[in-house]
Amino acid sequence: MDYILKSGVLCTQNGPAARIRPGLPGPERDILSPDGAVALRAVVRTQPEQGRSSGDVRTRQYVLERPDGSAAACARPDYAPGQDPAAAGWPVSRLPRVDRARVTMGGEYLLVMENSRSYLLRDGSGAPVLHFRHRGLTGGWDVTCSASLAPETVCGLFLFCRCIERENEFLVV
Repeated sequence: MDYILKSGVLCTQNGPAARIRPGLPGPERDILSPDGAVALRAVVRTQPEQGRSSGDVRTRQYVLERPDGSAAACARPDYAPGQDPAAAGWPVSRLPRVDRARVTMGGEYLLVMENSRSYLLRDGSGAPVLHFRHRGLTGGWDVTCSASLAPETVCGLFLFCRCIERENEFLVV
């Protein structure tokens, strides 16, 4: 299935399939079905873990919640190869680069930021399931996914991509 995601609206050739409702600044976003009902809510949670500093990205969890509060999908971000502060130490002038998240939604997946303009979701066997590509000067994103993903879930996974991107933003103290 091919989509275009522009200004928070996921569209097919037949029209809007889902929409991300802009909210107040912060990590929570609502994902609406075509009829305007809240289908999912994207939330970022921090869960302190023994032996990890509060700045460690692996203490965060990105969650897609259904209206009843149950989790439809969860993702745990992780560092790029060679960037793990436990092995390489904490860099002096920047944060370690985050480029992936392990996603659980009825199975195990890996969401990888190939670069700032391309994200790829692979299933447990390594087969591509979902691909986001930035459209360049025209703006928006081209989305290619398997037909088994609901449009609302595609929007939620896009929000996970944006969370990974925010993990790499320059920290101002």
